Amino acid sequence: SEWPRVPRTVPARPIQPVPSQFTKGIFVYSTLYNQIVVGPTAQDQSSRADDTLDPNVAQVLTSHASRVLGPEFNDSDVLGEYVGIRPGTSERDYQIHLHCSTNFITVGGIRSTGLTASLGIGRHVVQCLLPAVVPHARRDLS
Repeated sequence: SEWPRVPRTVPARPIQPVPSQFTKGIFVYSTLYNQIVVGPTAQDQSSRADDTLDPNVAQVLTSHASRVLGPEFNDSDVLGEYVGIRPGTSERDYQIHLHCSTNFITVGGIRSTGLTASLGIGRHVVQCLLPAVVPHARRDLS
């Protein structure tokens, strides 16, 4: 068999549901190599170490792809799975905290929007740390 195998149905553009307050939903899109990607799910889990794929989640994602892409999608189009842990917190916003006594800063809870916001996050971190490192530094770097 040839690699990479191209599925019969490949979305021309990403397909995404209308987001809700709780989830952005399950996306369906194709890679540069016309492989179909379905996901992610936003299911909470208690373990930070368990990276096994839940068969029920795999079935939900495959069913979603079939429903979105129609009868041309086939289970044999699935080439693999991946599992990851989201860096989320119980808070909705990024968690950026300066610990003055140790000249340390914690940056957490950065989700996918962090890629777009990375320059602003970096600038904010520098503005927080600069006065601690350089006592007479201005906080405004704009």
